Amino acid sequence: MASSGRTQQQIRDALGVAIEVGEVVTFENATILWPNLSGNRDNYNSEGDRNFNLRLTEDEAEELAKVGWNTKCKLARPDDPDQDGTMRCTLKVTVNFGSRPPKIVMIGSKTKNRTELGADLAGLVDSAEIKTCDLSFVPYFWDVNGSIGVTAYLKTMYVVVVEDDLDQKWAEEEVAVEG
Repeated sequence: MASSGRTQQQIRDALGVAIEVGEVVTFENATILWPNLSGNRDNYNSEGDRNFNLRLTEDEAEELAKVGWNTKCKLARPDDPDQDGTMRCTLKVTVNFGSRPPKIVMIGSKTKNRTELGADLAGLVDSAEIKTCDLSFVPYFWDVNGSIGVTAYLKTMYVVVVEDDLDQKWAEEEVAVEG
């Protein structure tokens, strides 16, 4: 329940959106922008705010917005080396390790080693060179101080990260520990 005592369903109904409570939305081969899964304070995040932006096509952004998601599209800066002056569409996804933490799995591109990342290790995604990412999120309907809305919360994320030859070598080597 939200702070007003209303249920998720009641808030959803008040918003008048088509998003269903508990609906799972999945993106395969997703591109994530500006990841801050560590929750570090920076120019755009307060300390403890864990999130990232999901890159969307204009069509995806339009479809998600039609059902009630808060997508944003704006013209990318032409001087941005990652952009070509076209529309950049995103959806902010919140990462919360509270009562229902997300499942985040990092997989090495060469070694195929799988590591499940909890709150203490999730920040590894922030600086990883991501080869591919599949993720799903669910809605959280909120009611705070008379304002209502919906936020995307990460449910599951599988991230394949680029590894170099040393990563592969040391994944295959048996290390003798002298003591």
